[in-house]
Amino acid sequence: MPSRNPNGIGSFFTRTMRGKIRYCWVVSINGKKKQFSAISQAKLKQKIKEWQAHVQNTSFDATVNTLSDFIEIFLTVKKTTLKQRTYDGYKSICQNFLKKPPLGNKNLTGIKPMMIEEFLSSLAPNYSASYIADIRRCLHTILNCAIQQEYIKVNPCSFAKGPRQQQKEIIMLSNEEIKNILKVAREGQYIFDKNFYENDAIVLQKHGFYYALLLTIFTGIRRGECYGLTWNNVNLEESWIKIIQCLTEDSTKRHLDEPKTPSSKRTISIPYFVAEELKIWQKEQQAYADKYTNLYQNKLNLLFPNTFGNLMNLSNMNSRYWKKLKAACGLPKNYNWHYLRHNHASTLIKMGVPITEITRRLGHSSSAVTLKVYSHAFKNDDSAVIKALETMWDEGKNNVR
Repeated sequence: MPSRNPNGIGSFFTRTMRGKIRYCWVVSINGKKKQFSAISQAKLKQKIKEWQAHVQNTSFDATVNTLSDFIEIFLTVKKTTLKQRTYDGYKSICQNFLKKPPLGNKNLTGIKPMMIEEFLSSLAPNYSASYIADIRRCLHTILNCAIQQEYIKVNPCSFAKGPRQQQKEIIMLSNEEIKNILKVAREGQYIFDKNFYENDAIVLQKHGFYYALLLTIFTGIRRGECYGLTWNNVNLEESWIKIIQCLTEDSTKRHLDEPKTPSSKRTISIPYFVAEELKIWQKEQQAYADKYTNLYQNKLNLLFPNTFGNLMNLSNMNSRYWKKLKAACGLPKNYNWHYLRHNHASTLIKMGVPITEITRRLGHSSSAVTLKVYSHAFKNDDSAVIKALETMWDEGKNNVR
């Protein structure tokens, strides 16, 4: 048995398990025990050393009482392990909701599922169900971290339900509407008044927006993937593009980052006419670079940079071009760029393209994700089922009667 040592010191002892000696160490931190074991003293000491370093790096503080107190530790830990944009989302939710009453001032061990449900329900009049689900997901992650740090034993958020989410209706555009969008974008008369003078930089940006729109419509790639593309990952002779990175904007900077998921790294075939259009864009871009060598330096070799050759500001692109294009084409105000991806996928489904190929093209992690998102695109047509059943009956009815 280990001898009793002061709080936090720890005790060494041995134990025989299945005929073999195990070297053990147990420590008590404010009444909470932590135990390690190994087959040798050296390995045990290494485990202890790693744990102590982990405790120090995660700012373990036995004086933490409330959820708000622990959130400070959580944000410190996660800052080094999460992508900046994900961290920004967590931090925003914590500051605006979780650090405040009615949950922020509660003791960690005193938070119950019913409290969480009441809190989430109180948000329903002012926030969408999907955003409330994000808040619940953030709280669940925080409380899981509290379990790992041994502040609590059970995550009450696991037993608390948020408001029911209704599947968002996806606005589908007809082929004629798609053609009209591309026509208006190509002509470019929707942006400025007719008397407005367009210099070379404005013309280049306007044309670049059209080609980015064209590529998105016929590939279904995400907006960040589109504006993160480089000419190094495009083959216009063989008509394919390769997605290996995406443009990301967060609170610190605008930069190229890993795609959303590992399956998002993919090669996508593009139609021949899209490849031909991109050849025109490549020549135009190069001509502009040759003319303005001191101004335009596309060091990353981007398909769709800004007028200086740097990463595109997606917020500016949205306000200067996309919103105006939607208004000119009569599209709803809530029709966002991502709906073009949905439109692409839904069109492929209606054309009978195998779901596995659509999943790969979209970069989804599994076909189950694709089916869940685009279940609306599958017609409730069971005529093929009826035909199969009738055929089975015709073949077997002589054995029945």
